[in-house]
Amino acid sequence: PLKALSSINISSRPVKRNSGRELRLEDLRAISFVTSWSQLKQNIPGFYGVGTALQWAEKNNLWKDVQQLYVSSGFFQTLIDNCMMSMTKSNFDITAYMKD
Repeated sequence: PLKALSSINISSRPVKRNSGRELRLEDLRAISFVTSWSQLKQNIPGFYGVGTALQWAEKNNLWKDVQQLYVSSGFFQTLIDNCMMSMTKSNFDITAYMKD
């Protein structure tokens, strides 16, 4: 969705920093990233990165700490629950054609 979004002029700022370079995730502005996925009804920003963090915790033998944090911290529990809700509401079949 980012390539299509970058070709239309809908905001006062460009879609990405470093306009001369190819489209790279680290150059994207947050608004463009969120807008592009929202247009496709995919709430990727609602959970992006959380899986990587949880995987890191598991690989570093911290999974029991994560579980304890989920039980003891209302903030962390809400964060994880909201990520799960975002994933549940996303329909990845709709955008599967974009993987290439």
